[in-house]
Amino acid sequence: MSLISSRRNRRRSRFSRTPELSPMVMQDRDIEILSTLYDYRFLTTTQISDLFFGSRSKALRRLRQLYDNGLIERVFRPVVVGSAEVIYCLDTMGVNVLTRHLGIDREQIDWSRRSFIHLKSLFLEHALEVNRLRLAFHIAASDSADVDVLFWKYDNELQTKNERGILVSDKVTDPDDRTRKITVTPDAFFGLSTPSGKAYFFVESDMGTEDNYRFKKKMQGYLRYYLDGHYQQKYGYRAFRVLTTTTPGRLANLINTTQKAVSDRRLLPIFYFANRENIDPNNVLGQIWQTPADPGTMKGILV
Repeated sequence: MSLISSRRNRRRSRFSRTPELSPMVMQDRDIEILSTLYDYRFLTTTQISDLFFGSRSKALRRLRQLYDNGLIERVFRPVVVGSAEVIYCLDTMGVNVLTRHLGIDREQIDWSRRSFIHLKSLFLEHALEVNRLRLAFHIAASDSADVDVLFWKYDNELQTKNERGILVSDKVTDPDDRTRKITVTPDAFFGLSTPSGKAYFFVESDMGTEDNYRFKKKMQGYLRYYLDGHYQQKYGYRAFRVLTTTTPGRLANLINTTQKAVSDRRLLPIFYFANRENIDPNNVLGQIWQTPADPGTMKGILV
């Protein structure tokens, strides 16, 4: 067996690139993958496979080529036993290819390798949960003749620059103490076109790190954002709903906390909650949601 054949047959490491490479020919699908990774920031092997490939094995082979050629990077979640599914994000070469393809300056791309590769585990898990919800809506809308995703904006895209050029979130007056402010920091904001008209949603992906008091303030913040007119002034829309996904163990507690946070019971239907284990393209538009106005009753969001 030749040295080259021996190298090719040797098991390749998940954690390092293969040094002996021939140039790869970029395909339209590769550009779509790079563009989607820029848009979503992080995607798992399964998510990329579902979006772009007919089989997981084909996805793994092409993703390996993109990784070996420095176009994408791999991020690994720490696990106690076994190995976690690979997570992908853009790498420097991929950003360069994307900017050339889009015909824009590199400075216009909001991306830095350090901020993506060295992201802490908790923030990475949170980003993946937000993306899981986004993909569920994206695929569900693609499969529907009546529903379209109008836009999707992440937390950093909802912030505005202050006089010093620093991104800041919107603030509202705390209803319990008018000398204090509540920061409104959604994980995402998106719109749907439905048979009943257009609907707009803020996203909260609960990771179990907030106590009841902080979550109560978050819900009060959304309420004041609506009642004080800040929301309509900024976005131009009249109404919104807040979609919170969480674990089965925290679901009832967060619903109960929201009930205590909202004094006007007529406003409780603004808030929707779902067990994140039920989030998938087949049912995200269906009756997996419940509100503090009628906890325990499952309903859809297309109303």
